[in-house]
Amino acid sequence: MTRIMPILLMLTMAAPAAYAAEGQFHISPRVGRGEMRIHESFTVSDTLEEVDALNMGAVLGYSTPIGILLEVGAESQSNFDWWSASDEFTLSQQYVAVGYEIGFSEGWTFTPKAGRARWKLHSEEGMLFHSGPEARKDIRGYEYFWEAQVSHRLTDKISLGGAYQEGEFDFGRARSVSFIATFMF
Repeated sequence: MTRIMPILLMLTMAAPAAYAAEGQFHISPRVGRGEMRIHESFTVSDTLEEVDALNMGAVLGYSTPIGILLEVGAESQSNFDWWSASDEFTLSQQYVAVGYEIGFSEGWTFTPKAGRARWKLHSEEGMLFHSGPEARKDIRGYEYFWEAQVSHRLTDKISLGGAYQEGEFDFGRARSVSFIATFMF
């Protein structure tokens, strides 16, 4: 995290971009694909888990006139669990992030971000191969993450884009690639 702040500061001074004369609030729903790598001691099955997941969330943010972006958001990624047949893993996060919007072409913006998340990992044993009550495990914590977002402004109030987010957590690693629609007001 300490390496990211000087980079954001350098980008603030060096990046040419045309910004609005005043700041803007926005809301951005997101949906995509996630991946979690969960170490043995944090799973209900006591085995290393590589989990593909569906990622969904929303962000409320403010863009300053000089391109600094402040956001608060919530998202969740969970694996596909049909009728509780397999073990279920769900990572929920609430976070704050700061970034810098860099305009690089007409209507296109690249935004590197860094943030801190409060997270919870819930794992539950599937019913199919386990007799008796299903084991459950919840762990919580706080951790830093980074994100890179590219978006294209369609109108003055709407932009579409994609983002890649990654973080190293106590339980292992979580990544996601998301489609984002941003509505400014």
